[in-house]
Amino acid sequence: MVGTYSNLAGVYDIQGKYDEAEKLYKRILMIKEKVLGEEHPDTASTYNALAVVYDNQEKYMEAEKLYKKAIYINEKIFGVNHPSTANNYSNLANLYNNQEKYREAEELYKKSININEKMLGENHPDTARDYNNLASVYHSQKKYREAEKLYKKALYIDENILGIEHPSTANSYHNLASLYYNQGKYREAEELFKKALLIKEKALGKEHPKTTSSYNNLAWLYKSQEKYKEAEEVLKKALLIKEKVLRKEHPDTANIYNNLAWLYNNQGKYKEAEEVLKEALLIRENVLGEEHPETTTSYNNLAWLYKSQEKYKEAEEVLKKALLISEKALGEEHLDTAKICNNLAWLYKSQEKYKEAEELYKKALLISEKVLGEENLDTVNCYDNLAGIYENQEKYKKAEELYKKSLEIKRKILGEEHSDTVVSYDDLAGVYENQRKYKKAEVLYKKSLYIKKKILGEKHPDTMAGYNNLGVVYENQGKYKDALVYCLKAYKISVDVLGLKHKCTQIFYENLEEIYAEYSSKGDFEQWFLENIL
Repeated sequence: MVGTYSNLAGVYDIQGKYDEAEKLYKRILMIKEKVLGEEHPDTASTYNALAVVYDNQEKYMEAEKLYKKAIYINEKIFGVNHPSTANNYSNLANLYNNQEKYREAEELYKKSININEKMLGENHPDTARDYNNLASVYHSQKKYREAEKLYKKALYIDENILGIEHPSTANSYHNLASLYYNQGKYREAEELFKKALLIKEKALGKEHPKTTSSYNNLAWLYKSQEKYKEAEEVLKKALLIKEKVLRKEHPDTANIYNNLAWLYNNQGKYKEAEEVLKEALLIRENVLGEEHPETTTSYNNLAWLYKSQEKYKEAEEVLKKALLISEKALGEEHLDTAKICNNLAWLYKSQEKYKEAEELYKKALLISEKVLGEENLDTVNCYDNLAGIYENQEKYKKAEELYKKSLEIKRKILGEEHSDTVVSYDDLAGVYENQRKYKKAEVLYKKSLYIKKKILGEKHPDTMAGYNNLGVVYENQGKYKDALVYCLKAYKISVDVLGLKHKCTQIFYENLEEIYAEYSSKGDFEQWFLENIL
């Protein structure tokens, strides 16, 4: 009987029917606690399963309590150096990773790795799983070198132990592809995403949820390359499968509607985008409830779409509704409330309603400082937002002060050579540039470009932007020859990474033409361009 309940609860969890899964697991838990006792390994496994359901619902406090309970039992019965205990460490680390508590997650993943390397060996699938998990923590923090090393290590184990056609190997291809995607290495990413998709189709079938997830990833890659036709084709294929296998009103189906909306929006197909976004919102309201974070995300996405069409009134109504729900359900000092304040402020900023935006950014900052503290990356993001609104109002000293604070914290938490730290160098350089402090801006842009080339490589969109920023500063100082050199480098990267027809490439070409006219009013730009482009 317990086995039947457990299997059914697992099915509910996969289908996104979390309330039903939770009820069954609680029923199973009552039986096991009564028959086997609280400190039995089978009872611990149910604590773990129920914790996963809580985790999926973002009920992190309840999930953490149960994960820790399972760890306590396994440590007591099996000892610290046991694979079952390592698995529990990994589960709790997953929870922390989902909450962006990267230090705690990293510590537990390393603990799990040490146990599995010792008890199972380096070349074991469970060890490979932990390498992938730890790599994901580094990936989330944009520590790409550390992440790539571990992803490749996990992939090597999976290929050699499980074989190249195993679903776990496909997951390792997917992880490495995602890393390349985030680094702007689209060709390498596409090759690996396709490889993962082929394996999943063969091993799991075209209608398996993990296969449709690969369709979604490939579509997102095509969207980034502005290959909209291919992206739409892949997403619609994934949607048909999700609706057939899971049901139309499933959170995963809503996710695909959401991605399809982004695709339509990028093509200016606003009517189609609004239609599928409302479909996603309806599913999340019915399945997850109005007060669920994913439902709030749908409100935010719909508002973003309205904002793209300059339908500011509709966007404001949606965000205000989301804010009221969040304040009522979670409280005025909850982090989700702060996120909506940030989004509403961003809407006001787009309309140049800077006073209203400033007020909301300050509110979000106060919540973040109180809940997370000053030295937290979410709080730092609030500093950056408020600094940006000061910059828009030409309150450069206030903006400079906050950007400096943001930079100091990022250097402390993330280190000097982190991509988010580089953003702060660029932000502060921008404030100097607006005040015509070009030499100060030049120093920071040079530092930023050096780090971008080191951690991201020469042919990355961010490196491309770095060359352009420095070129513009040289242009503002009348150093037209230097400006041409750096802006030409930006153009070449844009051609290689984004293609000749991309709008960024076209803008860079126009910039070069303007700078050359300042450099040599009587010169022949086309001739100069052809001589230097090769």
